[in-house]
Amino acid sequence: MAQKKSIDQVIMLFEAGEFPEAQTLLGRMLTEDLNNPFVDDGLRIAAFWLSRIEEIDEITGEVEQADYLYAQWPRFTAFLLRQESFSFERGYRGVKKWVFESVLKTYVRQKAQFSDSDSSWYLRTGRCCKFLGRYDDALKQMEEALRHNRNSAEIMAEFADCYGLLNEIDYSKVLFREAFYLDPQSVNLDLIESGYMVRLVERVKERKSRIEEVKEWIPVYAVLYEVFDVKREMKELEAGRLRQSIYGLRSELKSPDKEWRIIPRLLYRYFLLIDYYLSSGKEREKIEDIMKRIELLDPDIFKLYIS
Repeated sequence: MAQKKSIDQVIMLFEAGEFPEAQTLLGRMLTEDLNNPFVDDGLRIAAFWLSRIEEIDEITGEVEQADYLYAQWPRFTAFLLRQESFSFERGYRGVKKWVFESVLKTYVRQKAQFSDSDSSWYLRTGRCCKFLGRYDDALKQMEEALRHNRNSAEIMAEFADCYGLLNEIDYSKVLFREAFYLDPQSVNLDLIESGYMVRLVERVKERKSRIEEVKEWIPVYAVLYEVFDVKREMKELEAGRLRQSIYGLRSELKSPDKEWRIIPRLLYRYFLLIDYYLSSGKEREKIEDIMKRIELLDPDIFKLYIS
């Protein structure tokens, strides 16, 4: 009972960002119980953030301090993934609450430092709301960010993630399809939380090692694994732009050093063009030509596509 009470105190200290006090309490707990995994996990958490707080104190400017803290979150999650085991989920959530409540308060307080047309303020605050579980608020912020920057794949992916977390999966899938079409490299995979997308990312990571390649191949495997199974009707003008994009990418294939990026982008666009021809009933005879191009580009992907 005493250990449980102490763990509750540690979590409250994490939520308040009081890491020196949490470390002291955890140290006392360790002497009383050497086999409590929560204590070991808690000490690792406290040590990580204590070093970051020391660095924050050397940064001038509230927004800059908030940006630094905000940037440490994916590093923290990567740090935990490198551990052999981690079971202190409540401690993790406590730190998450402190990080994003602190950052959000600073961004709101310092809004005047951002221009009215700057989408980054809405993106930052929207992400904070998302990580705090305030998904409706996050969605409003992302919508506003997208209004200021319509062609941002990064913002569109966050917008899609918010819909996914609200269980509006169809909307989420359509927006993710668009985000990965616009620019896969701008999508921050570390910040995606929608369950179906997290699982997709993990499956693609099993096939590709470099994160840059993972990003490019996600939309391809999303089609093959029937994750992107919700399609929106494409207008003729959009189809024309899609064909132009395909022609441009084909010309870039002459550079072998670009193949890692060009091949998955071409495949994804071929899939989209086939969908357009099937749904519109126009030029269906061109589908056979596209299928041949897919087979020449990547025989293994072609086999998966037709299976």
